[in-house]
Amino acid sequence: MNKRSVLTTLLLVILSITSYLPTPANATNITPGVKSYVLSKEDILLDEITYKNESNKSEIVLLTVSAYDAKTEKSISDSPFLALKKKQITIPAKKEVTIPYVISIPKETPVGTYFNVILIQKKEVKAKQGNVNVIPSVGVLLSFHIEESNTSINQIFFNQSDIQIVVTKKGLPYLSPTEFEYQYTNNSNFVFKPEGEIRILNASQQQILDRYEINPQRKAIYPGESFTQSYSVKLWPDVQSIFSNRNIVSKTYNDIQGSPVLNKVEVSILYQVGVIGGVAVVLILILLWLLISWIISAVRAKKTKESTE
Repeated sequence: MNKRSVLTTLLLVILSITSYLPTPANATNITPGVKSYVLSKEDILLDEITYKNESNKSEIVLLTVSAYDAKTEKSISDSPFLALKKKQITIPAKKEVTIPYVISIPKETPVGTYFNVILIQKKEVKAKQGNVNVIPSVGVLLSFHIEESNTSINQIFFNQSDIQIVVTKKGLPYLSPTEFEYQYTNNSNFVFKPEGEIRILNASQQQILDRYEINPQRKAIYPGESFTQSYSVKLWPDVQSIFSNRNIVSKTYNDIQGSPVLNKVEVSILYQVGVIGGVAVVLILILLWLLISWIISAVRAKKTKESTE
């Protein structure tokens, strides 16, 4: 038996001695409902959750652990990272118990995000029929972000996130707003909930509009997935503003650790306005030439008519 197995076994023995002792009830049902860990390969960790029996009678609780696919919300056949000493406990009425567990990350685990779930089910015994009825109750979702010792999750987020700001319509003063998209693609094996803000700055790097939140719904982006947010803003409030560039700046954080990823796009409409102005001048000159030609033709026609009379 190697050192890792001995340590895991020792922790399980400790759990068997100290676990499931009732304490005064001061929490609601199960605490917490979601837990998150940042770990490395071969890490071993002891942690716990608490569960409260809110009924007026003692209840039997069944405990099961399984690997979980949070995207499909289904248990999967992979081996979980958790180990529980007991699979069934009895909780007195209005009491709370602590349920400890051991987390053990195998050495061969690839970096990425994994999920386990601890399912807690109440067990009711029907005295008359003599059979057992298992009623699904509550569960705790645990997320494990496994990283290499020499490569942080923040580095992976920085290197394997494709973040772009795409201006789809530059807009014009008084006529139309500027439209752009924030695009995020997760090219890693981690599950991220990107968050942050988008700011609009002038050429002097001063903020000129309200900040816009990135991913306000805190949507989880799984490996290979993308999401896009669209924005419509008035960058050019007046004619004078067309002579100054605008900067659309995004600051994107991951929800696990680290500093933000910065992106910037510079927007200018001076060239477009110049082209529109040039076209307008040409059209005006053509109209003037047509008008002058018509006037000249009319004058000549009048003189010809007078001479023939």
